[in-house]
Amino acid sequence: MLSNLVSYKHVQTTPASVWLIEHGLSTDVPVIDCWIELNGETVRVVPKSIERIDGSTCKAVFSSDRVGFAVVA
Repeated sequence: MLSNLVSYKHVQTTPASVWLIEHGLSTDVPVIDCWIELNGETVRVVPKSIERIDGSTCKAVFSSDRVGFAVVA
């Protein structure tokens, strides 16, 4: 049971192809959902890559500059 689930929402307001997500959750295996603005719609996407920098930071790489948000748990 996931009674102590903690999450962080990263908001990317400046268009960028690389999002540095400093979530501060101290986790070895973060679960990340990315959502971008595309043609006036918010859609869930899978980035080209996601790299864990350390237990509190990860990086999402897209094929072009994007705005949107990522939820990390």
